[in-house]
Amino acid sequence: MDIGIIVVFSVIGEGVIIVGGRRGSSLKTAMREIAEDLRRQGWKASLSKGGHWRFCPPDKLQSPLFMPQTPSDYRGFLNAVSQLRAAGADVGSFKS
Repeated sequence: MDIGIIVVFSVIGEGVIIVGGRRGSSLKTAMREIAEDLRRQGWKASLSKGGHWRFCPPDKLQSPLFMPQTPSDYRGFLNAVSQLRAAGADVGSFKS
C-alpha cells in the first residue's frame, strides 16, 4: 500500500533540516502522519507522558516500539522508519 508521502530533505542556513511531507514541514509532523497511517493499518499509536510515540503492532505477540515525538535530526527519523519497517509496518515512500 502506497500512502503517498514524499519526504525531501534540504539544508538551509546552518544545518537546519526541512522535511517536506504530505501536509507538514517538520519531523514532528512527519511522525504524526506516520502514526495516522499506522492506525489505518491496525497499529495502536499513542503519546506517552514523556513525549515519545508508542507504536503497538497488530500482532499482540510483538513488542511495542517507542520513538521520540520529535527526532533530533533526519537520521533519527530515518532510523525510526527503519525500525517500523522491520516490525512489519508499511511506511510507504519514506526512505531509510
